[in-house]
Amino acid sequence: MPTFEYRCQDCHHHFESFHGINADPVTECPQCQGPVMKLITGGSGFLMGSSTPDHAPCCGKPDRCEPDPRACGGCCGGQ
Repeated sequence: MPTFEYRCQDCHHHFESFHGINADPVTECPQCQGPVMKLITGGSGFLMGSSTPDHAPCCGKPDRCEPDPRACGGCCGGQ
């Protein structure tokens, strides 16, 4: 579920609400019960896939195991 940002039009309180995209938007400030407006934000995004840089070996060592890929069981050979 996404996180939405809101700002109160009366007290200017800035807050976030975590709810489904099809849920009704928040209409009332949790501090003063004044009207709120939903803010347009860039979002945080996410990446799918490996978080290991391309140059790092799959065994987790800081450098590739070359010239002897057997040092890590051969997982770095040919990469």
